[in-house]
Amino acid sequence: VLRARFEADNAERSQRGLAVMPIDQHLLAAISNMPACSGIALGLDRLLMIATKQVRIDEVIAFPADIA
Repeated sequence: VLRARFEADNAERSQRGLAVMPIDQHLLAAISNMPACSGIALGLDRLLMIATKQVRIDEVIAFPADIA
């Protein structure tokens, strides 16, 4: 799925006259062993927690569950 996305992105870049980006073979190899239900992204909210040294996620998100 990710390879297809990379290829589609490159096709669109090529159509627009932009440079085609190399496909990250190391990333594709690394995720090939991951179950389909898992991901490798780190959400912005988690990064904000680290940057602001917060312990609870509701301290950095705009609409915590208790007031959403």
